[in-house]
Amino acid sequence: MKATSTQQHQQPSSPPSSNSAPLATRDEGEHLKCDVCMDKDKSIPLIPCRHLCLCGECAGRLMSGPSAKRLCPRCRQRITDTQQVYL
Repeated sequence: MKATSTQQHQQPSSPPSSNSAPLATRDEGEHLKCDVCMDKDKSIPLIPCRHLCLCGECAGRLMSGPSAKRLCPRCRQRITDTQQVYL
């Protein structure tokens, strides 16, 4: 007669880390900050991709450069225009 043994593999549970807070409890305004400077609020959607990822100052710097370097920081699509929005 053959004896069968079942082994249960359980991973030890680790205590929750203070650095791994759920997204809901993190700074909720963080997603509103400019993707470039991470200081001011986003207020400029980029045309034609429509990504809302820049503040007015960073968008101004982007648009004042050569047209070949006017690329969306998110999708790298060429930017032809910007628009001001009020949130």
